[in-house]
Amino acid sequence: MTKTNRLNAICPYFAMFPLEFPMKMIDDFGGSCILDPFCGRGTTNVAARLNGAFTVGVDSSSVAYSISESKMVSADPDRIVSECANILENKNPEDIPEGEFWTMMYDRKTLKEICAVRESLLDDCSSPERIALRGIVMGALHGPLKIDGSSSYLSNQFPRTFASKPDYSVRFWKSKRLLVPPKISLIDIVKQRAERYYSERLSNPGGFILKEDSTDKATFSKIEALMEGRKFDLVVTSPPYIGMNTYIPDQWIRNWFVGGPPYVDYGCKGQIRARESKFIEDVRKVWANCEEVCENGAIIAVRFGNIGSYDSDPIEVIKKTFDNTSWIDIEVTDAGAPKKGRRQSDTFSANTKGYNEIDVVSVLSS
Repeated sequence: MTKTNRLNAICPYFAMFPLEFPMKMIDDFGGSCILDPFCGRGTTNVAARLNGAFTVGVDSSSVAYSISESKMVSADPDRIVSECANILENKNPEDIPEGEFWTMMYDRKTLKEICAVRESLLDDCSSPERIALRGIVMGALHGPLKIDGSSSYLSNQFPRTFASKPDYSVRFWKSKRLLVPPKISLIDIVKQRAERYYSERLSNPGGFILKEDSTDKATFSKIEALMEGRKFDLVVTSPPYIGMNTYIPDQWIRNWFVGGPPYVDYGCKGQIRARESKFIEDVRKVWANCEEVCENGAIIAVRFGNIGSYDSDPIEVIKKTFDNTSWIDIEVTDAGAPKKGRRQSDTFSANTKGYNEIDVVSVLSS
C-alpha cells in the first residue's frame, strides 16, 4: 500500500504531531486496533488507516472532531461536489455575520455560500459526502493569496493554520491596501479539493471519532460499548503541551463554521487545565481511562513538550502523569527541537531552558 499523507493535509492547523510519528510507532510496535485519546486533527487515525488498522479518536474540540471525522470517511469526489451544489442551489442562509472584519475577510457572495453550507451541515452532517465536505470547506476557509492576487482559499490574505484576531486582521488589510477580498467560487474550490483529497481510495478497516472529554470515565464506557469486547493494542497520542490552552481562540473561524460564535471565544471549557498540578491530574485520568479499553501488554506512545512560558522539565511532568497507573517500564527518548518557522513550533522552542520534544513509550501491565 502507498503510504500517502494527502488526506492528512485536508485542514492543517498548527500542531506538533507529524504523520511520521504515529507511522513509526506502528512500524515499531505493530497495532491492529489503535486509539488516540487526544486525536486533534486525526493524524494517528490517518496513520492507522494507511496501515489497515481499526482506529478510534477522541477530542473535546468541535474543530478537531470535525477534521478527524473527514479523514475517516471514503467519499466519491463527484458526489461531494454534487452535495455542495445541491446545498448552494436550495439553501438560503439565515445568519450571515456582519461587521468590518467579515466584509474585508470574504466577498459577500462567497460569505453567503459559506453560510449556506455551514447551516446545512449543522442541520445534517451524517453522510460521508457531507462529512468530507465539512472538512474540505474548513480547510479552505482561510489562507494566503497568490502573487497574482488569486486564491485557492476562500478568504482575503490570511494565515493558513490559525485564525488571526479580527482587529489585527483589519489593521493588516488596511496597511497592505487589501481592502477588497477576492471573488471566490466555493463550488470551484470544493471541486479542486475533493479531487485532491478523496480521489485516492484508502483502506477502511473501521473505527470512529468521538467528540468527548477523555478525562471523563463515561467517555471510555461509551467506547467500550461501541467496541463490543474488542480491546486496543496500541495508543498513540500527544496531549496538549503544558501551558497550551488556546486551541479554540486560535481556530475561532473554523470553530464558528462548526457551530461556534462569530467572534473569538477565549473560554477554555473542555480543555486540559494549564496549571502544572492540574495538568498532571487531568492527563493521569486519561491514561487511567485508557487502561479500561486496552489489552494487557498494550503499548502507549506519547509525543510531548511544553511552551516557552513554562520552564518545567517536560520529562518530569509527563512521568508524573503515569504515577499510580498500570502503565510501566516508561522509556523516554529525545525527539529533537521543533522545526523552526511554524508559529506553534516557534512558541514551543522559545523556552528559556531549551527543552526539546520527547517521545515516551510505556506498556500496560494488569
